[in-house]
Amino acid sequence: MPSLQKESPEEKEKKCSWCSECHEFGCPIEASLKFIGKKFSILIMREFFKENTPVRFNEFLKAIKKITPKTLSTRLKELEKNGLIQKKIFNETPQRVEYSLTKKGSDLKPIMEALAEWGKKQHE
Repeated sequence: MPSLQKESPEEKEKKCSWCSECHEFGCPIEASLKFIGKKFSILIMREFFKENTPVRFNEFLKAIKKITPKTLSTRLKELEKNGLIQKKIFNETPQRVEYSLTKKGSDLKPIMEALAEWGKKQHE
């Protein structure tokens, strides 16, 4: 049977407002960062929201100046594995590949907009 002990003031102080309830997966912000917290992941997601159309590999490379092809490939695979984007391979020669948002990825739009607004305020 679980202990019914009250939290100490120190334990309560450690929790942020998003973690005030017990979450089986831990802090929701930490859980979110597992999906989009790696270097360049946010910038890759940004490209989907710019035009709201599928994006090709070379378009990412042009838009994200410091990313290498290897890192881009790795991040795209991770985002796909996490269910944020989907990859479509066309049966053409030369082969054409496009990436697009899933419903789960589209759910990030208000977060991306809020992040952009916060960034603008930092330059005012």
